[in-house]
Amino acid sequence: MGSAFGERSGAHDRAGSHWTAVAVGLALVAVLALVAVAGHVVPLLGSTTCPPGGAPGACTRILFLGNSYTATNDLPAVVRRLAASAGRQVETVSVAPGGQTFAGHAVDRGSLDALGGSRWDVVVLQEQSQIPASVTARQTQMAPAAATLVDLARAMGAQPILFETWGHRDGWADLRLDYGSMQAALIDGYEQVGLRLGVPVAPVGRAWASVVVAHPEVGLWGPDGSHPSAAGSYLAACVLFGAILGADPREIRDEGGLPADVARWLRAAAADVTVR
Repeated sequence: MGSAFGERSGAHDRAGSHWTAVAVGLALVAVLALVAVAGHVVPLLGSTTCPPGGAPGACTRILFLGNSYTATNDLPAVVRRLAASAGRQVETVSVAPGGQTFAGHAVDRGSLDALGGSRWDVVVLQEQSQIPASVTARQTQMAPAAATLVDLARAMGAQPILFETWGHRDGWADLRLDYGSMQAALIDGYEQVGLRLGVPVAPVGRAWASVVVAHPEVGLWGPDGSHPSAAGSYLAACVLFGAILGADPREIRDEGGLPADVARWLRAAAADVTVR
């Protein structure tokens, strides 16, 4: 697939890597304070909101493995802040270099150190923005690497969750997909992999599509038509809140700096796809 899967930020994919690092990931036992990711030093324990020795279930520790979709607007921090506003204690850490893929995370030392170096309750897995929309790439790249990451997360006692993303505002010209058809393909891709691996899906893309129809004026995309605006990240965080914690996003009291009515619409859209 090559550079056809590059994020619009200009970062290059790491698709096509082999999944030979499973044994390495399982063997990691040292707790690392820092890990080099994409040329930068990123603290693995940047959010220390979970008190040591706390009661089981009192605080949820979440590791995000993604790329610029996760890093933009610091989505993990938004999840943490929204959870706090609803009276839920959450600690978040992320490894999210631009353009990273599941295949890349499955062999990346930083990702494997993060997975094996601490105790996580949940591991959120976010694939590159186009790969799940291509049946071929999904089968040859996403699914095998997802299986590796899911196995690693489970081996560490964590619940893996797939972070279903949104289509590009202008679709994907290479496959002649407009936004709607790209979004449908992404939803199908994540659902198929989730079913195959027995992993729940946080349906951010579904909520995104509903807001695009009901409130197109909100503007979920940033200027590049790919990465999220502040409203887009808020919506994603609300869905993740519901999917990870099993809570109603309408409990959230933090409006994320958005107009009150917009934040209310986004929380409602998140509740529609997460509350059963």
